[in-house]
Amino acid sequence: CQLARHPDCTSLKQWKGGTVKIDPLALVQAIERYLVVRGYAKVRDKHSSQSDDDNSEEDIDDTL
Repeated sequence: CQLARHPDCTSLKQWKGGTVKIDPLALVQAIERYLVVRGYAKVRDKHSSQSDDDNSEEDIDDTL
């Protein structure tokens, strides 16, 4: 996977680590958490997010 910052976003760092290998079974939340901790992403506000799915982390944990 080749990570790229959205052109309109200037407040986040651009990924310069090259190609990223992601486990096909990795949860999206785990990938997002990895990027947030390193400053390559920011936490989305639950109320302003227009996500296609309404699953929260708690909902996903309950289904595992």
